[in-house]
Amino acid sequence: MTGIALQLTPTNPSITSHTASGFTVGSISQPSGSFTQSYSAQLVKTISGAITPGPLGSITLIGNYTATVSQGSVSFTPAGSLTLSAGTTIASSGCNSLNVSVTLPAISASQLGTTGATGGMTPVPLNLTGCPASAPVSISFSGTPATVSGTPSATVLASSGSALNVGVQLLDSSSSPAPVDITGSVKTALGTTSPSGNLGVTYYAQYYATDVAGPGIVNATATYTLTYP
Repeated sequence: MTGIALQLTPTNPSITSHTASGFTVGSISQPSGSFTQSYSAQLVKTISGAITPGPLGSITLIGNYTATVSQGSVSFTPAGSLTLSAGTTIASSGCNSLNVSVTLPAISASQLGTTGATGGMTPVPLNLTGCPASAPVSISFSGTPATVSGTPSATVLASSGSALNVGVQLLDSSSSPAPVDITGSVKTALGTTSPSGNLGVTYYAQYYATDVAGPGIVNATATYTLTYP
């Protein structure tokens, strides 16, 4: 595909003889023994303007070599290759990014007088547009965790405001809204887009007492990541 290249980055940059284009058969300086080198791969746009959607062909990532360690050097012998198989596709569109800001209602600090008390549940609408048509979409959330009983919480966001011992908890869109994981490690099915590429889902946010709450302002932020074909 024109305008797309694959970039390899070594995870161990100290082995400078390794390059993204492959190894030259020969030797590099390395203490006797064994070592492992791995790479991360990413697609890179190489032209200005739009990329034409479509499948990528097969791409040879790097030569595959057998290493022989002898007297402080490592000799490499070709033994095959590592290839990205055909099948990866550049989609014609992606979901439009959407920043959502909601204001929770003012409540009394006495309503948050014990650890784990909640209040002020407020809808958080996510209305996605411009997504691939009729496609499954998954979502994950991440943010700075609040400390609850001495431990960072996986479901309560820390507040940067002046209110003492108050965080914010996100709740999912189920009929009985449950706390959402904010570690970024949990991916949840959000739904399937319409034929026009739209999807609307309502989450919720509420105050959460991390201890006996004090009056003040509560501000919290979460980042969401969408996964789709």
